[in-house]
Amino acid sequence: IPGASPVVREYSEQVYAETQERLGELRARMRPLSPTVFPNFSLLHPTYTVRVSHPRGSHRAELWSWAYADKDAPDEVKDQIRKGYMLTFGPSGTLEKEDGEAWQQQVIGNKMEVANDYPYYYGMGIGTERREEAMPGLIGPALSEHPQRNYYLAWREAMERGGALPQ
Repeated sequence: IPGASPVVREYSEQVYAETQERLGELRARMRPLSPTVFPNFSLLHPTYTVRVSHPRGSHRAELWSWAYADKDAPDEVKDQIRKGYMLTFGPSGTLEKEDGEAWQQQVIGNKMEVANDYPYYYGMGIGTERREEAMPGLIGPALSEHPQRNYYLAWREAMERGGALPQ
């Protein structure tokens, strides 16, 4: 971790070694950017952020957000996580405000009459998904709409089952 204190660096190396031991080399190397557990639970792994979104109507949503840390982590590590959360994706974070503005503009754009004239395109990265023998499901590249396509596929399947989530 560039610029990290020796305590934070040592802790990160320790966690990586534990992860390797428990899950194997392949899974230890995986760094999902922002995985979502259908339908509304998300993690922003790089910033130790947990989010739960709550729809509040057709054009509104409420987002609850928390930082998380290992209870056994050194205080210096917890403090670094807290500060990082506050500066990035916490309620007062710079990135949260920037993302929130982008989401608002998307809602405004989608309400425009001209938006109904053109179908949405969710094709970025189609055909680049692959199976990894040691992993379940499909894996897509970082720059694709693989997560969005599969999110809406899971939503459609749930609606076809009358709103029931898979067992």
